[in-house]
Amino acid sequence: MNQLFTGWECTAEDCKKSWSGQKNGQLFKCAFCGIKFQPGDTVRSVYTNNLKSGTYKGNPLVCKSCDNETIIETWKAKCDSIYSENNWFLNERR
Repeated sequence: MNQLFTGWECTAEDCKKSWSGQKNGQLFKCAFCGIKFQPGDTVRSVYTNNLKSGTYKGNPLVCKSCDNETIIETWKAKCDSIYSENNWFLNERR
C-alpha cells in the first residue's frame, strides 16, 4: 500500500482527546465508514493538505478496513458530493 504516513494503534487517551474541534473523542472516527475508534484499533491520518482544491479540507482519519490505495480519490469524491449543488444549505457560509 502506498501510504504517506503509517497508521498507529490508538489508545484510550486518543479516544478521549479533542478531534476536529470536538471534545471527548466525539469525532474520533473513520471519515469514510463512521466507525468510532476504540483502543487497539489501527488509525491513519490521510494527508490531503497538498490537494489543489479548497473543497478537500482536512486530513481525514481512516480505519484499517477502509484504507486502500484509492483512499484520496474516495475522499475527493466524498467532498465533491458534500459541496455539490444538491447540498447548497451546507455552503451558505462559504
